[in-house]
Amino acid sequence: MTTSVSTTGSISSAGIGSGLDVNSIVSQLVAAERAATDKQISAQTSALNAKAGAYNSIKQALTNLQNATQALQGVNSAFNSFSASSSDNTVFTATASTSAAAGSYDIQVGALATAQKLASTGFSSTASAIGTGALTLSVGGKAFTINVDSTNNTPAQLVAAINDDASNTGLTASLVSADDGTHIIFQSNTTGADNAITITSSGGDGRHNALSYDPANSNTQLTQLTAAKSASVTIDGYSYTSDSNQFSDAIPGVTISLASAEPGTTLQLNVASNTKGIDSAMQAFVHAYNAVASVIGNATAYNADSNTASALTGDAMATQALSQLRGAMMSMTAGSSGGVRSVFDLGITTNSDGTLSLDTDKLNTALATNATAAQNLFSTSGALGTSLGTMFTGYLSAGGLFDTKNTALQTQLTDLSKQEDTLNTRMNDLTALYTKQYNALDTLMAQMSSTSAFLTNQFDSTKKSS
Repeated sequence: MTTSVSTTGSISSAGIGSGLDVNSIVSQLVAAERAATDKQISAQTSALNAKAGAYNSIKQALTNLQNATQALQGVNSAFNSFSASSSDNTVFTATASTSAAAGSYDIQVGALATAQKLASTGFSSTASAIGTGALTLSVGGKAFTINVDSTNNTPAQLVAAINDDASNTGLTASLVSADDGTHIIFQSNTTGADNAITITSSGGDGRHNALSYDPANSNTQLTQLTAAKSASVTIDGYSYTSDSNQFSDAIPGVTISLASAEPGTTLQLNVASNTKGIDSAMQAFVHAYNAVASVIGNATAYNADSNTASALTGDAMATQALSQLRGAMMSMTAGSSGGVRSVFDLGITTNSDGTLSLDTDKLNTALATNATAAQNLFSTSGALGTSLGTMFTGYLSAGGLFDTKNTALQTQLTDLSKQEDTLNTRMNDLTALYTKQYNALDTLMAQMSSTSAFLTNQFDSTKKSS
């Protein structure tokens, strides 16, 4: 490598004076210096992150179990779920809410609710003149007014004006063209006798009176196509009416939707406990429990064959959580023996690996004989509900065990990050020191090489002259 030396003897660039690779030497020395500490910080960081991840997985699994438990508690629980069935869905259907009660009812559907529909006489075309003046249209006693003038004095224009009017109280207008001309159709947007239509005219040239419909004042220029009627049913012999085809207040917690009328025909409505909903909720509970056991088991496992530990092997909090959960599952309702006292009376069994299984046939048998006891077991004041609630509060609440553990881990990770920053600062300083020292060595070696070359040339010259 050629060397460039100034008149003062200094090297112009590190490592090029003597051929010494200063940057490589410094890099290797610094890497060797930081290797042990860097490895230690990295290993500790990885271990702490693995622990934090494992704790978060356990916390999420416990949260899922808490949600599954809460689905079996309170007024909206699966135990309060009911189904409603009709003996003829072509006549009516029904749904039941959590406020329903089991029972059977005789239903007769006398009439469906209908929306009133009126039609005008035929106009020669959609552009025929209607006449000017004010049309006041009312639906269920709520009125709005359309002023008919040269801008809307045709069937097509009037229909658009009615439908586009911001004060429209619930009426839709349309056109039907037939052999006898174009008819304007007026229809209430709401069913029921209370939502009848009236149309009155005033002012103008009086021709628009042909669109009036006011039975109370014997002015019925329009033809009624469909009357405004309310729905009527009888339930166990008692009569009920509704402006709509839904009855939601006749039977508490049950909504009846009418599809057709069958006067004089008695049908059945049955409301019963929704066992399928309870089955699903219990299956979800068992699945959530098994997930917690699996997550904790994997996080604390130790492989003896490979001498490999998991993230939380030997961790007291993780093993304690599983032990406490298993203890809670053993909770029993105090009192006499027999009936539903624990989850094991509801078809739940423990497998050899510690997971749970659910026999839905046994569950439904237990529910058929003592659903209230099953519901009480899971309630927030019940034996199982109380034990699980205490556990969930201790581990999952704000400031609970998982929050405390996570805070401690984050503190340790912050400390390691600071150690990493300190190490980087120290290595930067060491890099600067080594670079300075080896640059000086490079300069010295370059000067010695230059001197050696000079002396050699002098010796050769002297030898040749002699």
